[in-house]
Amino acid sequence: MGARRTTKSKRAFARLDRYIAGGSTRGGVLSGSYPIFLDHGEGCSVYDADGNRYIDFINASFALPFGHNFAPVRRAIASQVTKGTFFTAHNETETELARLLCERVPSIERLKFCNSGTEATMFAARAARALTGRMKLAKMAGGFHGTNDVLSTGLGLMSGGIPDDGDYNPVKQAAIGIPPAIAGDVVLLSFNNPTYCEAVIERHKKELAAVFVEPVMGAAGMIPPREGFLQFLREITKRYGIFLIFDEMISMGIARGGAQEYYGVTPDMTCCGKIIGGGMPIGCLGGSEAVMAVFDRRKRTPIVNHGGTFAGHPLSMAAGAAQLRAMTPAVYRRLHHLGDLLRSRLRAMIAEVEAPIQVTGVGQLFAFHVARHEVYNYETAWKGDAKKAQEIIDSMTKRGIFQTRTTRGAVSYPMTESHIEAYATAMREAIIENGLAGG
Repeated sequence: MGARRTTKSKRAFARLDRYIAGGSTRGGVLSGSYPIFLDHGEGCSVYDADGNRYIDFINASFALPFGHNFAPVRRAIASQVTKGTFFTAHNETETELARLLCERVPSIERLKFCNSGTEATMFAARAARALTGRMKLAKMAGGFHGTNDVLSTGLGLMSGGIPDDGDYNPVKQAAIGIPPAIAGDVVLLSFNNPTYCEAVIERHKKELAAVFVEPVMGAAGMIPPREGFLQFLREITKRYGIFLIFDEMISMGIARGGAQEYYGVTPDMTCCGKIIGGGMPIGCLGGSEAVMAVFDRRKRTPIVNHGGTFAGHPLSMAAGAAQLRAMTPAVYRRLHHLGDLLRSRLRAMIAEVEAPIQVTGVGQLFAFHVARHEVYNYETAWKGDAKKAQEIIDSMTKRGIFQTRTTRGAVSYPMTESHIEAYATAMREAIIENGLAGG
């Protein structure tokens, strides 16, 4: 995207950079040295401040399977606004979304809403520790479970999209500002490596309260579990009385009941967000009635304290319920069809131009990795060429594709085969432009 086409974004960034540390509250899509500022979105298209149109393969960090300005969600929010935006009191908007989640997600009989995924995993960790009396937690190397202190240990390269220049250590970087003693309470496992996981869990079995895992490893690049891996985690954690906690912030959208339904593995607790909020801020943790009693002072004293001023916010509840009601079996089938089509089209194109690129994903989720080797966990993803991957994304942005430099993406319901073809064409041209064809 030429600088002349994004002059308003450039000026907007100059204004923002005066007040926001680092120039951004969160990551974004770049146009050269500054981020693209979006003005509005409709369906699978977004439009920047200069009026340029892009096909959106981010979908608000995978929270909008129907794309932008989805009428049922828009109407639900507008209706609630006329009644009030927030009360700090019981409000019936919570009931419908809670009912939908309890009916859909196999592991959830009772739940708690919170404001973000970070809060959800934080409260889940506290619950597991309270119920087991153990203090250590295990997570996959490179797994992202929000930014609470303990679960920030061992974040991965793909989490920040930072190229490895030989000096960057993602584990140390993620731990800056976190007391060193906290790292001692976290045990790192290896996704899709049952032999390694078993050895580590066996070593710490009497100390572990929980194993956290993204059933589809989003931060490392939309990596699905190998056959039997999640079943292995379920068996070994049950054997030693360790809580198995699924972080389904990203994977909840691949099936009506999330990845746990799709892969047939039921964890002890589930943390979710994004798609369940219809584009509004939200987090949720849930489990069986017995597990969630740890938050109910009517059933247990002392309890695990759960707070958050905006937890269960009426606008989030209304938007989330409207979106989930619209997620019918036909919608999931279409999202899987489009995702399968995109991944197969990319793999065929990559083979044709002989580029050293791997494509990962499941359902509507996908990512690509500049690597010759198979990518099946964070360790193998990190060995890829992140700098080249970012160059490809930057080249695709100039061709009207909106996607973050981590290369993670998702299709959306309004897309057609023409949008899939546009992505594949843009990527082919970007591969050639960046000298990866025939490589």
